[in-house]
Amino acid sequence: MARYLLANIENSTWRGSRILPGHSVFSSKASNTIVAKNATEFGESPLVAIMLNPWHAQLDLPKMLEFQFSQVALVKDDPRINMQVREIETPSVTTDQKIVFGLMVLMEVYENESFAEWAEHWICGSDRSAESAGRMFARLGEAAQEINALKETLKAAGASIEELDKVDTRSKDFCTRASDAIFAAQMYMDRAENWPLLAARSVSRAITGLNGIIDLAEIAEKAIDSSSKGVMRTRSAA
Repeated sequence: MARYLLANIENSTWRGSRILPGHSVFSSKASNTIVAKNATEFGESPLVAIMLNPWHAQLDLPKMLEFQFSQVALVKDDPRINMQVREIETPSVTTDQKIVFGLMVLMEVYENESFAEWAEHWICGSDRSAESAGRMFARLGEAAQEINALKETLKAAGASIEELDKVDTRSKDFCTRASDAIFAAQMYMDRAENWPLLAARSVSRAITGLNGIIDLAEIAEKAIDSSSKGVMRTRSAA
C-alpha cells in the first residue's frame, strides 16, 4: 500500500515529524508513529497529498514523500509494519485547481442542487464572481432552515432521536464544508494578503475526513483535467 505526504526542505512535515528516506519497522499499536501523527495529511496519490495539506502554499521547495507499507509477522500479538520511504517528484498544482477539487469532492459526497449549480459555474469559469459566492452563502442558510423543517416533519412522523440526529449532523457537516469551499473561491477573487494559503487551508478543511468515503485520487485527476480544459475567464491562479 502506498501513501503520500509533503515535507519541507529539511524533511519535516506540517505536524512536526522529521522523516528521512529509507526503511523502518514499527508497531501498529503505537500511537505516536509518523503515520498516526500525520494521518490527516496522508494522501492516496501525490495530488491528494497536496490538496489535503494547506502547508503546501507556504513551502518554497516542498518534497513529496512516498510511503510503502506492508505488514510483517506478529510479534507477541503485535503486528509490525514495514515502512519504506522515498522522495518522488512533486506535482505542480495551482490554487484554482485546489478549489475545483474541493468543489468536486463536495458535489460527489452531498446532494445539494443549489451548491452543485454554483460550483459547476465556478469550475467551468463562467461565473467566479464574489456576488454569486455571496448568494451561495445565503442559500446555505436557507438549506439549514429546510433541514429544520424536514426534522420537524420526521419528528411528527415518529422518527427516532438517532434518525433526527443523523439528519442534523449531515446537514451541519455539509454547510460547514461548503462554507469553507466558498470562502476559498472568494479568496481566489479577492486576492487578499496571503490568499493562496487562506484558500488552501479552506479547501483542506472542506475535504479532510472524506478519504474513506470516495476516491479522492480519481477526483483530483478530474479536477486537474477540468481546470486545464475549462473556460478561464478570471485571472490565472498563483
